[in-house]
Amino acid sequence: MSAMTGTLPRDGQALAVPVVRGPAGLVLAERPDPCPAATYVDSLDSAASRHTMRQRLHKVGALMITVPEGEATPPPEQVAWWLLRFEHTQAIRAALREETTPKGERWSPAYVNQHLVALRCVLRFSRRHQLMSADDFEAAADVAPVRGHREQAGRAVGEDEIDKLLRACLADDDNPVRGVRDAALIALMHATGVRREEAVLARRADYDAARRTLRIVGKGNKQRTVYVHKRAAEWLNAWLALLPAGPGPLFRPVHWAGTVQARGLKPSSVNYIITTRCTEARVAVFTPHDLRHTFISNYLAVGGDVVLAQRQAGHASVATTAGYDRRDDVVLQETVELLYLPTPAELHALAA
Repeated sequence: MSAMTGTLPRDGQALAVPVVRGPAGLVLAERPDPCPAATYVDSLDSAASRHTMRQRLHKVGALMITVPEGEATPPPEQVAWWLLRFEHTQAIRAALREETTPKGERWSPAYVNQHLVALRCVLRFSRRHQLMSADDFEAAADVAPVRGHREQAGRAVGEDEIDKLLRACLADDDNPVRGVRDAALIALMHATGVRREEAVLARRADYDAARRTLRIVGKGNKQRTVYVHKRAAEWLNAWLALLPAGPGPLFRPVHWAGTVQARGLKPSSVNYIITTRCTEARVAVFTPHDLRHTFISNYLAVGGDVVLAQRQAGHASVATTAGYDRRDDVVLQETVELLYLPTPAELHALAA
């Protein structure tokens, strides 16, 4: 497919930009009205979903549009998505399939398909805005998902690792208040399986200390109640005792002087907290989501019902919850070790 030319504004002037895998006029000088990309992104309920899918659209746009060195790819809101046809979307699918990570590994099928979902959705909104005919939409949106499977990322965090992390938090002599907060956060996520976004969005009023329940608003703006282990509740209560009176976020930043701030933590702060405490405890660094894997694995290991685990985790399906179970990895490794195979030392001993 030959490259064609669009326009990208710079300093108030039109700039000729070669466009690949797309038709002429794909890049707009300004945001159109109506704007399919903006309408689609705004239709998503959670801020995280809006951010993620806008990023996916931006990446798809970058595959279609080549800009001069030093120039930025135009935002999704300045792309005429309704001009795409079957041959363009098929070329986009092929290009996504060849994309690689910074480590040189091919993108996973699930990650590629996220971009294709964003593409199909923005085409659908283009049709709803009557910018495309029904036939053009059907043909352009007829993009098959990429097939394949990757082993799920993540791991279960061992009991000894949790012990070391909590000890590291308590040993924080430079900022004991921050240490109590970090211990409470880690204990809560380990014992309930809540997502990092759910933990930082939780309010003080959402926690019922008498019943040991925490009201969570999760993905899709869905509210649920999670039950807090009595030992995790002790860590949480220790943190609550340090909070100023009155309503507010459950988890908050702590100033270097030990003063608890009024605002809530950011999701990225949870990653920083866990990475920092892992380093201090000399534990292999894991992600906040690994605590979610750990909760589900531990819950099922003690005989918990997978349907109840699904409810606690806030998953849409039992199959998703089952996919978080990391017990099979341990069992498989232990079973493999039972297989017979002589070592070089054993064979040398037999030959001597």
